[in-house]
Amino acid sequence: MTLTLGSGIGLAQALSAQEALAAVHDLPSGLRAQLLEVRRDEGEPERWRFVAPDLPGLVEDLPRLSRDLDALCADVVLPTLDAAEDGVPERVVISLSAEPTEFGAARPGIVQVFEAYSISGDSCIWEAF
Repeated sequence: MTLTLGSGIGLAQALSAQEALAAVHDLPSGLRAQLLEVRRDEGEPERWRFVAPDLPGLVEDLPRLSRDLDALCADVVLPTLDAAEDGVPERVVISLSAEPTEFGAARPGIVQVFEAYSISGDSCIWEAF
């Protein structure tokens, strides 16, 4: 697993993200997800990429899957952003895939879902793509 950080990420946030990388996160649906990488590139939303091997079994249940992505934003991403020394991003994108994938590479055989959120105070606000 890697932590990909562009310029502008503070040491405290990097350490918090490293802790998140090591953790397995139990989600409301029963899925277990692990952080694959955090990407913070100039002018782009911060991207939090998670892997959940059992994701294909949940992909038809969109309400439960949506709650899982909301929980990742609220319970994993927000606490880490609180440690940011250089400010909180306006927007984050959370992705969940059944297997690790290279960022930006098309992998048609691997189930992947994405959601975007605005960050407002201590809340993640869902945004339609």
